[in-house]
Amino acid sequence: MRPREPAWELRDRILFLESLGRLDTLGGDPRLREPRWVALPPVHRQPRQLRAMAEALQIGWAPVTVQELRYFLEGTEAPQNAPAIIASLTRQSRHPNRAVFAKRSLADAYCNWLDARYRYGGLVRRFTPADLAITRDAWPSLFPVADKPSDSRTDFMAQILPRVYELSRPVGSGNEPPNVPIDLNVDDLMNDLFNNNLLNSEDDLEFPFRCVLDYSRCHG
Repeated sequence: MRPREPAWELRDRILFLESLGRLDTLGGDPRLREPRWVALPPVHRQPRQLRAMAEALQIGWAPVTVQELRYFLEGTEAPQNAPAIIASLTRQSRHPNRAVFAKRSLADAYCNWLDARYRYGGLVRRFTPADLAITRDAWPSLFPVADKPSDSRTDFMAQILPRVYELSRPVGSGNEPPNVPIDLNVDDLMNDLFNNNLLNSEDDLEFPFRCVLDYSRCHG
């Protein structure tokens, strides 16, 4: 049997994927040109209602990236203020295959556009803390134990948000298996922001987001 080749160092993976994201200035990272969904594995210890919820979900493989959001914003169904939003993404656009930071209203608009474009039969919506709890039950090993933020907005902004930015890197650079959602640590950190009511519709805070395909809410 041929020995397994050693995994690349994280630094090398990041450099390679950064280059891949910039290689094609029009098409972007070829891994991200079509949405990818991951079905949750069965968790038999869950109550029947939770199992049914999990079976109805498919999780976006990665957080939505800069290039994916730009594709929406540059299309014919983009919101009227799309040019201003694109201009605000100038810094992020240097890293097209990294998770994009966007306002919640824009995240919802992107999910709605994706839903209308592909018509999967289920509803495409933003990944929520409830979805995260179900995902944690399915893949507990993907959630390393970490310090949780306090319930103070000031503490959150000062301590936690900079850590989220540090975690931002090209999707897939963590060398996770292909059959699991990646970069769930970012979703886990953002979960505390919602749980502590530190983000509402009036906030201008931008944050990474992920889509989920929910077959419990099918189109009529």
